[in-house]
Amino acid sequence: MARLTEPFIEFFRYLPAPAFGALAVAILGIYDGPKIAIIVIGTLFQQVLVIANTTRKLDGALVEAALTLGTRNSQLLRHVVVPAILPDLYRDQRVLLGWAWTYLIVAELIGTTTGITYFITQQARFQHFANVYAAIAMIGILGLGTDLVLGFAGKRLFPWDRNLVKAE
Repeated sequence: MARLTEPFIEFFRYLPAPAFGALAVAILGIYDGPKIAIIVIGTLFQQVLVIANTTRKLDGALVEAALTLGTRNSQLLRHVVVPAILPDLYRDQRVLLGWAWTYLIVAELIGTTTGITYFITQQARFQHFANVYAAIAMIGILGLGTDLVLGFAGKRLFPWDRNLVKAE
């Protein structure tokens, strides 16, 4: 299955999401739809590949042991595979959230009169660079704060994962 789908996904992964801006506005209008579409286009294909790669890293001995003990396919997925890969997927999603922030800033450049990018652009236009730096710092603070909260939540959600506890 991967041999059939991954070349297609790889192709779309390399298409620049901002290039779809005009098309997204034409189809979805000028409000939030194009912004959401650009964020999805920019992150979805990476997510699919990251999830596939994370799932491939699952220890085969774990699956073999579960099958030896008589686990059925649905039980294998629910009780072995998902719990084993979930902590890594959670960390992967934290990384992809950073990409989503970048795509949000890019998406806000498309015909918008509100948002953080609009604010930065307007402040730069009037040479109020202190406000530009403050807005950029706010993006960094929000991103870092979100990541710290997600890291703390990850420790609570996945207490069995030693890597997550060490990484934080």
